[in-house]
Amino acid sequence: MTITYTFEQGFIWYRMSGHQSVDETREGFEAAFHDPTFRPGLPVLIDARETPGRRTPSELASLAAFFGAHRHVLGRRFALLISEKNPAPGKYSRVLAPQSDRYKVRFFVFYEPEAAIGWLTGPETPEWKEVRS
Repeated sequence: MTITYTFEQGFIWYRMSGHQSVDETREGFEAAFHDPTFRPGLPVLIDARETPGRRTPSELASLAAFFGAHRHVLGRRFALLISEKNPAPGKYSRVLAPQSDRYKVRFFVFYEPEAAIGWLTGPETPEWKEVRS
């Protein structure tokens, strides 16, 4: 039941293990904001491969709302890294898509860290610029 973070080249990488309540998760994410190394505007990689993956749609929406509400502090790209054995990746996408539109950010689900990092640190696409306007 831990959340750790590291500041990588161009993004913040949160690593989750075990299961946390939504409040514990928020506290873990907020801890990085108080770190002297923190820089506003960093995209976020949420590595949930070591969690049981049993978040309800309501919990997922609440966490997405937390990140969306902090878009002035964090970047506008949020990559959720899940295990391939997770039986319901579509559940995450269905819950996160409306939050992306609501907060004018992008949440995407990935299985491979390399793909997530490439997306987080890569150039903005035309459709991405359209979302921000």
